This record gives sequence, C-alpha cells and structure tokens, in this order.
Amino acid sequence: MFAFAVAVFGIQAKSNGQPEMLIAFNAAQLELPEGISIDKPGNLYVSLGPPGFVGGGYGALWKISPDGSEVTELVEYPAGPAPAGVVVDASGNVYFALPDPGGTMGGVYHVSDDGST
Repeated sequence: MFAFAVAVFGIQAKSNGQPEMLIAFNAAQLELPEGISIDKPGNLYVSLGPPGFVGGGYGALWKISPDGSEVTELVEYPAGPAPAGVVVDASGNVYFALPDPGGTMGGVYHVSDDGST
C-alpha cells in the first residue's frame, strides 16, 4: 500500500518563492481535494472526492477554520458521487456541484456553513 499526501497551498508565496501549505490531506484515506472556496471570515471550504470523476467513492465537503485548528465535515458521501466544486456567496451560503453520470443525484446543492440545509 502506498501513502500519498495531497496539499492545498496558499496563494501568497513565501519569500523563497515556494507556496505555503495550509493543510495536508491523506490521499490514502481518499481525502482528495477537488475545489476550494473561502468565506468573509476566512473559513476555507474544500470539496473532496476522486480526482476528476472516476465513478464513485468517498466524497465530502469540509469547512476548515482560518487558523486550521477546526475541521468540520459538512456533507459526506461514503459511496457514489462526490462534490466536484464549491463556492460561498457574499451572504455565507455554501453551494457545491455533485456530478453523477448516469445516476439521479447530479446537480447543484446548498448547505449552510454549519452543515444544515
């Protein structure tokens, strides 16, 4: 079994020109980031799923506090489709795309920043 790390990098580069890692994901646990968005207070929203759409598997939508100390799973899809992108509007509403080729769950979904709908 191989272990791979997947990372989300900050936009601003360090003085040495290298991006700064904000949070590391465990690819061996299928924590594969697909899309990110940020809200006004600085919370990071990350959609996790198979790279591209490979026909199903673990998928989730996580909220990560600005300092990285709190990670909240807002939505989980243990099998089947996985969120492919996420956006947060000016009012803090969280939306994500859920591709489901050949299935019935494909669409755009809304969830509040605390995981309720």
